[in-house]
Amino acid sequence: MDITKLIRKNVQTFQTYKPSLTLEQISKEINIERENILKLDSGENPYVETLQDKALASGVNFYTYPDPLCIQLREELSDYVRIDKEWILCGNGSDELINLLTCAFVSKGEEIIICPPTFPMYEFYGKLSEAKIIPILRRSNFSLDIEKIQNSISIKTKIVFIDSPGNPSSVVVPQRDIEVLLEEDAIIVSDEAYFEYCGKSALPLLKKYSNLVILRTFSKWAGLAGLRIGYLIARPEVTDILLSIKSPYNVNSVAQKAAEYVLGNRKEFLQIVDRLVAVRKALIEKLQKFPQLSVFPSEGAYILFKPKKSAQHLQSFLKKNGILVKVVNQPLLENCIRINIMMDDDAQKLTMLLRRYYENEVI
Repeated sequence: MDITKLIRKNVQTFQTYKPSLTLEQISKEINIERENILKLDSGENPYVETLQDKALASGVNFYTYPDPLCIQLREELSDYVRIDKEWILCGNGSDELINLLTCAFVSKGEEIIICPPTFPMYEFYGKLSEAKIIPILRRSNFSLDIEKIQNSISIKTKIVFIDSPGNPSSVVVPQRDIEVLLEEDAIIVSDEAYFEYCGKSALPLLKKYSNLVILRTFSKWAGLAGLRIGYLIARPEVTDILLSIKSPYNVNSVAQKAAEYVLGNRKEFLQIVDRLVAVRKALIEKLQKFPQLSVFPSEGAYILFKPKKSAQHLQSFLKKNGILVKVVNQPLLENCIRINIMMDDDAQKLTMLLRRYYENEVI
């Protein structure tokens, strides 16, 4: 029997996600010990590792199912974001929450607006729901083209996804722009995965607008990317409907306990974020001294720059020397490189290698 005949037509066009190689695989490939590789290509925060050990030692029973409502975690989050826990829903990473939103609000043939360059999972889950994806390209400075978005919203438009700070642009969308869009008849999702790196949020608008949804995560600032834990802030009428369609035990016990520990000790975690933000500013200034690089401003956990020559060649050179960076080729970002922000010692290692690369005129 030809099984492919039974597959949904829209799924037949999907391509399997190709993740980066693991550190173990890369270590063998470039013959550098794993602990000597500087991983700047995936937005992770390795600088909270000692705090993570304490988080994982906080006590979890593996033989019992996790709390399906994440009650304790939502109470901790309520204190953190200063909003009632009924306005909060936890998920298996922001990815699951994006999927729940598309499942709840978007039917086949209805529309989702995205603003590239942007997080690719909005389009992924939209297509999975058989939505029509309407891309509205950002301006050259990565600001939203608000007028064009408004003109593109129709009776079929259900969700507008906005990442702020953007991924990979690291540019914050002003609250006034989000408020303009909230006057439209659509769900406006403000994805604030990097909120802790900029402190700017659409949260104050939530009491006024019932169509605002805010996404946040523990992957970036808290270093819990491997545990998959995110949360959504919205009116109870939104969280209630999402609660009704989510998998009962979607957030595992370890993730819940670790996130509770992070929130209970958030001062220590946020101090690390503050140090990273300080280095971000200094590193941008250092990178701007290279005439071969065009460096973009950043309010997120990334720095984006564009080499005048081949980004792929520079990436290969850095990789051979134990530094992993990501080449970006989204609209407006052709031949760009994205790096995580990092502590000062690692920043010095990066700039030293960049000097060697350009002084030797590798390309």
